[in-house]
Amino acid sequence: MSLARSLRDTGRRDEAHATLADIYNWFTGGFDTADLKDAKALLDELSCERARTCRCAKCGAKVERTVTP
Repeated sequence: MSLARSLRDTGRRDEAHATLADIYNWFTGGFDTADLKDAKALLDELSCERARTCRCAKCGAKVERTVTP
């Protein structure tokens, strides 16, 4: 998580998503633990950044975004 956050904070969002997704996908259980919930929220945040619409990781509300190329 620290590496992914560091990559995100330095503008390397695609690399952050790819790195965290690779590790997150190793897991087959334990998705209700705090660490994996945090990882999923960060993955959702990183995925949403390019989408025109996405869902809030905390409440599930649909969010409209302006995307710049």
